[in-house]
Amino acid sequence: CLAWANESWTGRWHGLDNQILLKQEYPGEEDFKNHFYAMLPAFADKRYLKVGDKNVFMIYRPQDIPDLKSFTDLWQSLAKKENVPNFHFIAIAHNAKFQDQGVEGYVSHAPQVLIRRCKRKKTVLRYLNKLFPKHPERFNYQTLSSFMVNQELKSFEYPVVVPNWDNTPRSGNRGLVLTNSTPKAFGKWMAAAVKKVSLKDEEERLIFIKS
Repeated sequence: CLAWANESWTGRWHGLDNQILLKQEYPGEEDFKNHFYAMLPAFADKRYLKVGDKNVFMIYRPQDIPDLKSFTDLWQSLAKKENVPNFHFIAIAHNAKFQDQGVEGYVSHAPQVLIRRCKRKKTVLRYLNKLFPKHPERFNYQTLSSFMVNQELKSFEYPVVVPNWDNTPRSGNRGLVLTNSTPKAFGKWMAAAVKKVSLKDEEERLIFIKS
């Protein structure tokens, strides 16, 4: 399946926050049509991932799209016009708040959002480090994976599992490092995710693995 990484391409990962290499804009309906037709060969491919009889399409930042419902409605109508399957839109989101805008599922942005769900203690030191980073943020993988194993899968949610994480090669002191990850802990997290999706209809048993 395909995902739309709808955000501007900037130089922030190497300290050039204000440098816009390629700006994400939303000029209107014609642009949405052009986007659809650029992807049409993939949407018509029989190998394309489906939930039921619908093509899965993911949206990275649904909150940034002006009038998201207009976008999802337009693509559904174009799919019908071109005789390809309708869409099962999945948002990268914290909850199901986009459900009334044509989105039928969501998956959490990992691992950052998952760590916040751990109800970590907010300290002054943590906020100072975010403002003036002297070293990357570190979080124990075992703590995160154990927490996620025991989390109930919410309605419309698809589980995400993270094997490890270290984005410091591109983000330096602003990065995040998960420490103490092991195949055994990853295995437990994955097994729990499999068990949770087994309660869904067979066609909706999707698990996402974040890089």
